[in-house]
Amino acid sequence: MSHFEAAPSSNWILAASVPSGRRDWLLSGQSYERITAELLATTSEVAFHQQAEPEGRGSRCIVTIHVEPKHLDRFFSASTGYRAQYFVCPDQAHEADSHVIEAALPLLLRSLPANSSRAPNRGLLEASLSHPWAKVWPYQGLWLRRSKLEERVLLVPQWQQQLSAQSAQRRKLARWGSLAPQMESRLQLKGGYVQGGYHMLLGKPQPTRGREIHELGFT
Repeated sequence: MSHFEAAPSSNWILAASVPSGRRDWLLSGQSYERITAELLATTSEVAFHQQAEPEGRGSRCIVTIHVEPKHLDRFFSASTGYRAQYFVCPDQAHEADSHVIEAALPLLLRSLPANSSRAPNRGLLEASLSHPWAKVWPYQGLWLRRSKLEERVLLVPQWQQQLSAQSAQRRKLARWGSLAPQMESRLQLKGGYVQGGYHMLLGKPQPTRGREIHELGFT
């Protein structure tokens, strides 16, 4: 039995413009565990980057994996996918991030280059990705930067209501929350900052991020 849940069909609404094949793919009800496993099975390339903390006190790792867009589409926007977990239960949804990271870690360790000035060493990789604020998210490419009105196809009522929020930032995130990238092939795993093996609480706190995705569909 899946540890994760599905968003109610009355909330997870796709625009009428979404073709029936893709609609069935996103509303099939496949478990989050299966969606994640099938996504990672399509990995064709892994890229590592070590990012220094702005004041030079520590660093974190960012891993970009290249996968089949169809599977990333389902992972991100299915009714049992990543954002659906935050919609259903934001206080526990970080488990959705942890599940992906833990499932991907053996692949990442096998792919880690032995000698690279840009890639983290094994210790940093494991420490950074075990950070409580470690997260996953599709690479924010052209699907976000050049999005069009007709590409806003995930019409979750709770998110749509925020299109008239007083805050311009909330309105922007709600607009982006209705996007469901269909052709993106890159998923990023972003670890937390660590220094000497210790976790540094820098950046957006996980509870804040969780609330944003729950209320707006984006962060």
